[in-house]
Amino acid sequence: MSDLTQLVTENVTAYLLSEAGQKQVAEQVQKVTARAVEAATGYGSPFAEALKAAVARALKVPTEFDLTAYNDFVVKVVTEVVHNAMSAAVAAQVEARLERIIPPIPAETSLSAIAQKFADDCKDNHRVGGSVDDEISILCERQDNEFTYLYLDKRERPASEKHRFDVRVGVYRDKIFSLNFGGTRVEE
Repeated sequence: MSDLTQLVTENVTAYLLSEAGQKQVAEQVQKVTARAVEAATGYGSPFAEALKAAVARALKVPTEFDLTAYNDFVVKVVTEVVHNAMSAAVAAQVEARLERIIPPIPAETSLSAIAQKFADDCKDNHRVGGSVDDEISILCERQDNEFTYLYLDKRERPASEKHRFDVRVGVYRDKIFSLNFGGTRVEE
């Protein structure tokens, strides 16, 4: 009889260690967990009763039912839902129009592309009668092979005045950590 017990024990152990056994155990654990969650949060549970009470408090359902008050409450709820839906619809339309008018900002760009775009914008502004000097300033510095600073200005400035440039961009390991426009630091 002990040989049979040992044989059964070995077979059970081998099955539980196999892929099929582990899959079966995982399925059963998931089922038991789902039933436990359902029991803890389902109908009649303390959680469900507390949730019902919280909803009743949030809705402020009167103990004595007054049709006029109920109608007023329903009108206010429906008005708020309609207002929110209209706001969302208008926001979606505005966002769609803005996406057509203003191209989205690329997820990545190079400092040279930023400098070139700045130079092109300055030239375009100068062509249409803007107040831009004939020369602009673009300065790029690298420190410790990890920090890069880009300085842009609409007028010619010496490198010693980099703290006065209109646009200052600080990059650390390919991520912008500092951005200044016209002396104002841009925060995230």
